[in-house]
Amino acid sequence: MMNHYDSPNWITEHVGATCPTVALAERNYASLAVLVGLPVATLRNLAYLPADGDHGEGLHSFRGHPLKRRFLRLAKRRHCPLCLKKSQYHRGIWDVVAVTVCPQHELVLREECPHCQESTTFSSGPVERCRKCQESLCDMKRPARATPHAIATARHIHQLVGETTDPGPSPFTGPLATLTLNDFVQVVMLMAARFSNRPYSTGDTVADDIAIDALHDAVAKGATLLEDWPTNFRRYLESVHKLESRPTNVISQFGPFYEVVLKQIPEGPLSFVREAFKSYLGQTWSGFVDGRNRYVLQAEQSFLTLKEASSRSGIGESRLRQLIESGDLMADEVVSGSRAFTRINPASLDRLMAARADLIGLTDAATLLGIKRATVHELVEAKIINAPHRPSAEGKGYWMLRFGAIEHLLETIQNRRQPAPPGTRQISFHGICALAGRHNIALADLVRAMAEGALTPIDETSDKGLKAFVFDHSQVLAWCDRTRKTHSAAITILEAAAMLGLKKGVVSHLLDLGRIKRVPKELQRGFYVIDPASVSAFHHDHLVASRIAKSLGTSASSLITLLGKHGIVPICGPEMDGSRQYIFAKSDLEGIDLVGLVADRLKRGRT
Repeated sequence: MMNHYDSPNWITEHVGATCPTVALAERNYASLAVLVGLPVATLRNLAYLPADGDHGEGLHSFRGHPLKRRFLRLAKRRHCPLCLKKSQYHRGIWDVVAVTVCPQHELVLREECPHCQESTTFSSGPVERCRKCQESLCDMKRPARATPHAIATARHIHQLVGETTDPGPSPFTGPLATLTLNDFVQVVMLMAARFSNRPYSTGDTVADDIAIDALHDAVAKGATLLEDWPTNFRRYLESVHKLESRPTNVISQFGPFYEVVLKQIPEGPLSFVREAFKSYLGQTWSGFVDGRNRYVLQAEQSFLTLKEASSRSGIGESRLRQLIESGDLMADEVVSGSRAFTRINPASLDRLMAARADLIGLTDAATLLGIKRATVHELVEAKIINAPHRPSAEGKGYWMLRFGAIEHLLETIQNRRQPAPPGTRQISFHGICALAGRHNIALADLVRAMAEGALTPIDETSDKGLKAFVFDHSQVLAWCDRTRKTHSAAITILEAAAMLGLKKGVVSHLLDLGRIKRVPKELQRGFYVIDPASVSAFHHDHLVASRIAKSLGTSASSLITLLGKHGIVPICGPEMDGSRQYIFAKSDLEGIDLVGLVADRLKRGRT
């Protein structure tokens, strides 16, 4: 032995104690102190005495640190052959269950003789010799190299008890860096249990009846989950989660680990493991949740179902789907069994609600203004009110308008109110709309005149929005006369469509193609942008295929096919440029006997 005594037996017999023993009587410490030349306090610190303040938890003092008795592996004493060869004495750190390697030599500790495989004990004979075969325990026969994770664990424990002079950076950061010796060993063995034959264990019984090699492997794998906390832990949970493509419930998915982490770990220093597990479930779990584990998800859930998001925001589920499709709301779709459901990111919903604080829907805007929804469209197109989200803007599938802009419009009109002299003839907003319609004046121009002060209210009623304002009849008539004269040089798309007998969309398409012309910019005002002369000319020079076909008693498609055989094609149409109607140039049809062509075709069809 390092102290040059014969054996542990000789020492204990000399001081009057029985070997093996964990704790000595007080008189034995005094005799031992005289024998080895060390203070009694130092010797007591080296013994595994019951820790002060132990309340039935089985805590013993290990180098002055409380440690559960179950975390001291004393049945089979371990050793590092190289350490034992250098100095023939047993290191107490080898007894800690989570220390399965020598961090200095990076070897897995042995707990049996390399020659006869007898379990190691230091109760009799020289420490460096096997008590059965008397061969040297220091022989490097079949050495097992330690894994980096087990080495890191051993080094961290050495640091905790102050048995290293060069600690270096530890991979155990965050909440693990502040754990006591007992708590650190506890959490390491808790994770090691996942890779042992004791998956239901909280770590206390993992080392029972397990060889050092298997324990080393379990500790190394368990330590891997604790490094870079909680990243590696979440990766492990993800790997377990993916084992079943269709998870049923939390317990069947995660097995004993669920029971241990969520139900058996007491509140205290190790709660961070339970919180990390709950956080993972809350963010990723999409399977069945029963009464036993519902509380886990309610506190940590990081997503909302469509119904929950609708209730929280006051937005309909169909509108929420539109927001998801347009990219305004972050969500994903998961499959659970045969069902698929949408999970919405709560933070994304909160941002949307904050952005929508000043936004209202089309129906609410129409109610606030006291007009029809279609009229709101006109005001938006005329840029009188702002609609950040609409079908024609950024591809949105819904309407959202600025509430503040609508309120500002109504307040501006109200602030221009000028009381009229008694006897002034009044006209309501509905009356103005009818009068403007008779003069072919768009409602958007009427509202713009109110906003710009060309029309000023003289009174208000109890109605809502624009309907509340009352105007001077003579002022309105004068405004209509001026506006009609201003607009005589231009017409709206709607008026052009009425002149041509076409749909509004077709006229817009013809305008884009340049078939009908716009008036110069200085003559354009609001919707009045089209040159009426170009519309009249287009009407004079072109014919709509459907009308020609109807007059000939055939279909438009048959007429187009028939004329195509003679090299006559429409100037526009659905299959040509995307226009909604086929239109022919009259000049292309000159000299063609349409009646004869159709009659001949019908005759051939009968034969």
